Amino acid sequence: MITPTLSLIRSEDYFTKQFLKSISAEEVEDGVSHPGEEVIARAVLQYGESVVDAWCASILVKSKSPHYGEEALKIVARAGFPRNSELRRSIVITALASRCIDFREAAVYAVEVWEDVSLCDLLRNHQDSVDWLMDYAQQVI
Repeated sequence: MITPTLSLIRSEDYFTKQFLKSISAEEVEDGVSHPGEEVIARAVLQYGESVVDAWCASILVKSKSPHYGEEALKIVARAGFPRNSELRRSIVITALASRCIDFREAAVYAVEVWEDVSLCDLLRNHQDSVDWLMDYAQQVI
C-alpha cells in the first residue's frame, strides 16, 4: 500500500486539473485519441497502476457534472482503468443509476471497452426507459 504524501496529493491535484481541463478543451469521440488518455498515461508512469486505479475511480466519484462524468468514464475506460473489477463494478452501478442518459450510455460503453464479463450481469439486470440504450446493452452482453 502506498502512503499518500504531500507531493503525491499535490500531483494528484495536478493530474486531476489536467484531466478535467482536457475534457473541457476537447470532446471525446469514438476512434479518436483524447488528451485525457495522455494525462492518465503520465500518471501511470509517475505513480504506477494501483495508484492510478484509485485516482481514476475518485475522479468519477467526485464528478459534479453528468457531462464530465460521462466524458471521464469514456476516457478512463479506453485507458483500461480502473483495473480493479470491484472499482469498475461500483462505477458502472453508479453510472447506470444516473438520471443522465449520456452517463448511463457511458456505463454500457465502459463495460464494452473493458470486455469484463463479470459486469454483464449489471447490464442484464438494468432496466432503462430508452430503447436504443437497452439494445446497446444487449449487444454488449
